[in-house]
Amino acid sequence: MKIAIEDTAKIDEALKAVNGTATAFTVTAAYNVSHLAVHADNVLACAGVTDAEANGTIATFRPPGPWANAYKNSAISTLVTIKKSGGKWYLIGVERATVYPRNPERFHVTATEKAALAAAARMLKSIGRSDVTVSPPETVTAAAA
Repeated sequence: MKIAIEDTAKIDEALKAVNGTATAFTVTAAYNVSHLAVHADNVLACAGVTDAEANGTIATFRPPGPWANAYKNSAISTLVTIKKSGGKWYLIGVERATVYPRNPERFHVTATEKAALAAAARMLKSIGRSDVTVSPPETVTAAAA
């Protein structure tokens, strides 16, 4: 599945297919997904990731669980996954998720290694540490050799 964030009809269809008639603790509308894309862009900007480096970033979101302790068991929720490609966000996954009472919402943004390293290098340079080199961590096989 790869649906452009602008294609609200297809996103609503995908959400309805996963959620069925459930509305509590779920992502129910395409505008919620477009808000996730805006939020992810803000997170990337605050981290110093440029628009050009943001391609390949994946963001996932799951709403919070019930707050009332009356829910003794789990509830069904929605896990939404979006990915930035070609400067645009795409919905790449919608699936059911389980939430329990008092579970907080989960929003996670994962930038590519290249973007994270570039942002880290810019941050170090901005605080006057141009003498520090930022490089990817050694792989397990390289470290063992």
